[in-house]
Amino acid sequence: MVSGQIDNSTDCRYVVWVAFCGLGNRILSITSAFLYALITNRVLLINQEHDMGGLFCEPFPDTSWILPEDFLFKSEINSFEQNYNYSYGYMLKSNIINYSTELLPSYMFLCLSHDYDHHDKLFFCDQDQALLSKVPWLIMKSNVYFLPSLFLISSFEQELSKLFPDKETVFHHLGRYLFQPSNLVWRLITQYYQDYLAKAEKRIGIQIRAWVEMNLLSFNDELVTSAWSTFGYVAQGLGGMRPWILYKINQTKQDPFCGRGMSMEPCYHAPPIYDCKAKTPVYATLVPHVRHCEDIR
Repeated sequence: MVSGQIDNSTDCRYVVWVAFCGLGNRILSITSAFLYALITNRVLLINQEHDMGGLFCEPFPDTSWILPEDFLFKSEINSFEQNYNYSYGYMLKSNIINYSTELLPSYMFLCLSHDYDHHDKLFFCDQDQALLSKVPWLIMKSNVYFLPSLFLISSFEQELSKLFPDKETVFHHLGRYLFQPSNLVWRLITQYYQDYLAKAEKRIGIQIRAWVEMNLLSFNDELVTSAWSTFGYVAQGLGGMRPWILYKINQTKQDPFCGRGMSMEPCYHAPPIYDCKAKTPVYATLVPHVRHCEDIR
């Protein structure tokens, strides 16, 4: 990258991840963005917010994945939205580009957040990936774990199967590689463990929303979480555990109160429901090894 501007003179290609929502959401979406960058031979750059600084070690020795301060769009990329002029979904919907367009802009914005629309979700189609492969810079804003849908893209399928023959362990391996706590954070963690947990006969990890009412005395598993807890999904994935998930309490007595997660993989907040090959909506589960969050709220 030439300082302060986008450089199209080399064959290097990039994905710029933009921070969005809380820490749990960020960890899930960074992991998704990393695998996408890996499978498409792109360099991943993180537009890290100040509240993430100092939490994690840099994952790549002798280099940094932090977006430089003098990057051309550094001051404005947080404001990019679905209707941004260079948003991929918007450009498709407005017929500014199509699959035969040869002269493409040097960068495009990808809206992959929980409220993305049909045209944004075409990102997960092979034909769209062929088009995006010609764009040097992709600026991605996401707050969801969209990684499972990468397995639906047929041009990625063979390589992903080699990398992850067990699809239920993808986040476990990638997350433990990417998110090592910094020395300061690790000292706080170990001190807390020594003070409160080291002598415990049984340890239960709990991450809940404020609206959950429950009695935990009967639980003796390692992790209890609520259906919409993104940080709970991070914990189960990093720990390699299938959690017990507490269902939302209705006015009447809930029976059962909880269910076992179908895998250690984080749930999918906003999965696509479009079959790219058939070009029709589908409402069945497209990613069978991942639970859709809507099924357990």
